[in-house]
Amino acid sequence: MLFVNTEYMNRFIATLLLFLTFVMNGYSLDPSKTILTHPEFKDIHVDGVLDCAEWGATDSVVGFCSPWVPIGKDNTVFKCFCSETYFNFCFDVGDKNIVDNSFSNELSVSKGDRVELFFSVDSVLSQYFCMEISSTGHVLDYAVQYYRKIDYSWKFERYDIAAKYTPKGYVVEGRIPISELEKLGIKAKQSFYLGLFRADFTDMNSKNVIWYSWLDPQKQVPDFHVPTAFGICKYVGQ
Repeated sequence: MLFVNTEYMNRFIATLLLFLTFVMNGYSLDPSKTILTHPEFKDIHVDGVLDCAEWGATDSVVGFCSPWVPIGKDNTVFKCFCSETYFNFCFDVGDKNIVDNSFSNELSVSKGDRVELFFSVDSVLSQYFCMEISSTGHVLDYAVQYYRKIDYSWKFERYDIAAKYTPKGYVVEGRIPISELEKLGIKAKQSFYLGLFRADFTDMNSKNVIWYSWLDPQKQVPDFHVPTAFGICKYVGQ
């Protein structure tokens, strides 16, 4: 007797229907620049431990690149999904030399190893919202208008973040209420533009840093605040 995993079959059908919809309407959905987020019906317990079934059933984003230092692909893994209430995400980072600058204020986060998510309402970055998270779970969040008009006084109203060191590096796990993202114009249960990045310091000297990105921004110098650094996060409902 043949047993079929109905959950994965439903996801396959939903993804296929989404692809056909784009094709029939003349749109191009570049798989290399698209994350498909699937619904999950349970909320995660944000503790920095990625052992729940929801993470096991979630697609992985891998192959972060270092466009400005030729050292090959990074082994960072990013995952995300939407529960009924939250946009959930995690980074599993391989880092044998974690540089964590002592925390005195939010800007301390920018001086050490960290992961970053940038949420944009459109492809030209007219308004986008950034969250940088240190290996110890401290957060630097701010709003930006293109180009690099940064408002450090702006903050997310609510989020849950946890970070843990692991034998191979560190994990960052978090969630943001979908209702808050929607108020910002980020349509988590439809589609939005997303940038994913990582800073890897080789020592405490702020100039010695390797920048990783999900997508190559195609710039001569490190810069994630450009449209080419963003892909699409597309919700695939059931």
